[in-house]
Amino acid sequence: MKLGLTGAHGFVGSEIASVHAALYADDAAWTSCIELPRVPSVIPRSGESTDDAARRTEAEHASGIAALDAALVGLDAVINAAGKAEPDSLDDGPLLATNAVVPVVLARAAARAGVQRFVHVSSAAVQGAEPVYDERAAWFPDTAYSRSKAEGEQALLKLAPPDGPAAIAIYRPTSVCGPERETTRRLVKMLDQRVLPITKDGATELPLVAVENVARLALWLALKDDTTGTRIVLHPSEGVDQTTLLATLAPEAKAIPIGPAAKVLELLAKTAPAKVRPALRRLDVFINGRAQISSVTGTQFDMVPADQWLTQLRDEIGAI
Repeated sequence: MKLGLTGAHGFVGSEIASVHAALYADDAAWTSCIELPRVPSVIPRSGESTDDAARRTEAEHASGIAALDAALVGLDAVINAAGKAEPDSLDDGPLLATNAVVPVVLARAAARAGVQRFVHVSSAAVQGAEPVYDERAAWFPDTAYSRSKAEGEQALLKLAPPDGPAAIAIYRPTSVCGPERETTRRLVKMLDQRVLPITKDGATELPLVAVENVARLALWLALKDDTTGTRIVLHPSEGVDQTTLLATLAPEAKAIPIGPAAKVLELLAKTAPAKVRPALRRLDVFINGRAQISSVTGTQFDMVPADQWLTQLRDEIGAI
């Protein structure tokens, strides 16, 4: 059986390829992971739906679609890890083309080729400032990036055989951490202070997840899960709270509990001008945290423990 992967050279995609090689190379049931060609897309026109933009892509990029169709033949599952991860961007067009149109174009092509399982790597950012991340078909995007991800999810939920594969998993990772990711470096830089604000006793749950665990769950959804139909899957909590994070990444910092200021920050993250909202949201997530309600547990995909990957993250960033 064969797996196809898009975005194989990106942050999440390259990790999926690496983890697949480490965990599934000797698995007789899944013999190979094939890098798929670039998926064509167009920027949606004003008033044009994502599905219509996908169909226009098929008409305007016939040769690219033909190459994609040919590459998908014989595959059993596909993971779409291609995406434009630019949370600070204000440019809707390119984000919509990559994060909304591409997954629909790919899912439609996968269905034509007879692929049975399709996993789309989306983002919990589609739920914006909500205090709880979950698996509802509910969207509260408040940035260009989260809007593009929400558009992609909504379009995929409308696909059904024969237009889409029999099983579609819309996977929502939360705040993905890795030593090469700029947002992770910003977090570490923020923690590299003498005094840091926390809420109450530092037990606030943070939605931080390791990129390796994101790869493990994406692969589990594609290769091991037997659920049919279309569903949304949120990455489960990895048990990281403020105390754990500070003890590992900033043991010398003094934590100062704050009260009403935390609510002020939460409000600012919702209402601030678009240009500064992403930065405020990152601070809001660290101060106020997010609860996570998921149908998946870490034991199902052999999740790497948080203390292990946080220590590795500290060592790797410190060595760069």
